[in-house]
Amino acid sequence: MFGALLERQVAKRYARKLGPYLREGWGASEHYTPAQIRSAVSRTKLPQKYICFGYAVFLPEDAFDALVNEMPAPIPYLRAEKMVGRYTRWQPSSASSNPESTYGVVGINPDNPP
Repeated sequence: MFGALLERQVAKRYARKLGPYLREGWGASEHYTPAQIRSAVSRTKLPQKYICFGYAVFLPEDAFDALVNEMPAPIPYLRAEKMVGRYTRWQPSSASSNPESTYGVVGINPDNPP
């Protein structure tokens, strides 16, 4: 019971802090590198134990699966992504507010770094 409550609270913190920090630090894109996610988690003082939340939102599923053995508290990809998504406030990420750019959790393109 307390474990599920703690996971929800941590997912909420990840949803509110990690996306904006990554976007400010590395620009807008669909995915970030695992190193960028780890750095952002550390700098925002989010619990490293639940880094699976950051990985689930900012990595494709195959990259998440490749890192599952390194995660202190692995939560399945879809479950972690859904938990964080529940608390994410979606907002336009462009000045024009075009529908194709209204997905609020964006990151840096690993093929075209800043």
